Amino acid sequence: MQHCQELMQERVYVLDDGTEVRRPPILPTKHATTKSCKIPMCMSCELAKLKTRSPKVKTTKAIKEKEGILSTDSYEPGDMVSTDQFVVKTVGRKLSGYGRESSESGIHGGTVYVDAASGLVRVELQVSLGANETVFGKHKFEQWVYDLANVCV
Repeated sequence: MQHCQELMQERVYVLDDGTEVRRPPILPTKHATTKSCKIPMCMSCELAKLKTRSPKVKTTKAIKEKEGILSTDSYEPGDMVSTDQFVVKTVGRKLSGYGRESSESGIHGGTVYVDAASGLVRVELQVSLGANETVFGKHKFEQWVYDLANVCV
């Protein structure tokens, strides 16, 4: 890069008799500042220039009295169930049926149910994310938990 910038400068030669001869630059530039701009550092020089920084991390110890305070009310399975819905951009196939299906009748998303006490997770796939299918999926989840652990949600 430095050599390129030298080629952008006007060249001046002094002859034996003391006269100066000026030659135009070999690489003419569009902007006057190009021949004198700061040369960027190479990646290895940039990395060598770096210094380690100490992160401002604080370490804390768990307080025994407050341990498990977030799950105090959800000791029994079925007391607290979290749900979340997801959307699938690529339409999926139903588990039942065969042959070619239209894109309207494929899986477009679903609802995830998580029991906070037991960590039980269930995913209900849905054709549409409407209220009727979501409530139907909720009833299926409640029946599944009852059949599995004899617990009412």
